[in-house]
Amino acid sequence: MAVARQLLAALDCMHGAGVVHCDIKESNILIESGGEDGNALHLWITDFDAALDKSVQTNLLRTVFTTYRLRGITALPLLPPELERILDGR
Repeated sequence: MAVARQLLAALDCMHGAGVVHCDIKESNILIESGGEDGNALHLWITDFDAALDKSVQTNLLRTVFTTYRLRGITALPLLPPELERILDGR
C-alpha cells in the first residue's frame, strides 16, 4: 500500500503542476528501500519523454475527438477521469 500511496501522491503532484506523464508503467517507476530499519520506501517516476503540458494535451485531445466525430466514430477510447472532464467542459 505504501508504494501505491506514493505513486498516487506523485501523480497528483505532477498533475497539479500541469504535467501529464503519458507513459506510466512498471519500468518507469523506481522503488528503493532504505532507512535505518530498511522499511522506508522511496519512489521515483522516470522517463518523461512522452510527458505533455496539460494545455498541449488538451488541444491534442480535442483534435483527436473532433476527428473521431467527423469520421463518424462513436466508440471512444478509455480515458482517465481528468481527461474526460476536459472533453465534458467541466
